[in-house]
Amino acid sequence: MVCSKRPPPRSSLVLMVLGLGAAAAPAALPGQEVMAVSEEKLAVFAKTYVEIGRVRDEIQAQLANGRNKNAEAQQELRATLKERVERIIADSGLSAEEHKRITYLISVDDGVREAFEKALAQATGTGGAEPRTP
Repeated sequence: MVCSKRPPPRSSLVLMVLGLGAAAAPAALPGQEVMAVSEEKLAVFAKTYVEIGRVRDEIQAQLANGRNKNAEAQQELRATLKERVERIIADSGLSAEEHKRITYLISVDDGVREAFEKALAQATGTGGAEPRTP
């Protein structure tokens, strides 16, 4: 039996690029290797992840506040969240594309996810606690 390597269906690629298929995507497609991430980059990413989580929690609390239940306030708060997340990523030294790539790799590669969880535990000082992954 002869097996030919066919490219993945176009719809799968679109979903992975958009980040919608990350949870269902295999660790690597046949014939491909998942790119590694250095421990230094994961440490930076983990710190960025924690900072983004804090900002997201802060803005979510403001969004839930009764006096911010109008469309204008909600839109302004969401814009503030977007700007602050972009600034956190930029200040970390990671490009937006690197940040997206690392997020993707954490979602599809068990080894990268385990390394991220260790980096996250160090960044938060939680030791071996079970952190949430992106």
